[in-house]
Amino acid sequence: MNSTVESTQITLTWTSSSTDFVNTYTVSYTRILGCSAAPPGSETTNKTSLTITGLQENIRYQFRLTATNSAGTSTPEAVYEYTMPSTCKNDCYYYVSN
Repeated sequence: MNSTVESTQITLTWTSSSTDFVNTYTVSYTRILGCSAAPPGSETTNKTSLTITGLQENIRYQFRLTATNSAGTSTPEAVYEYTMPSTCKNDCYYYVSN
């Protein structure tokens, strides 16, 4: 699986065997590291790429891909982990008010 990562979204791309006759793909994701709550989710598509939006900056997510056809749903492909970057880079400052 390949990815393009931005601060709050990720585009995942994968290849499919033409003999699989896949009807849909599902990408499930969960937060695995980070200091704020990020609910798990899943997205379904019939294409070999998917953009997931609404992710949180500086949070590490785990993604799993499954395929579904007339025989059922596959076991998850390998687990992929990505940390969403921060748009804050080196120009962010924290101010404490008195």
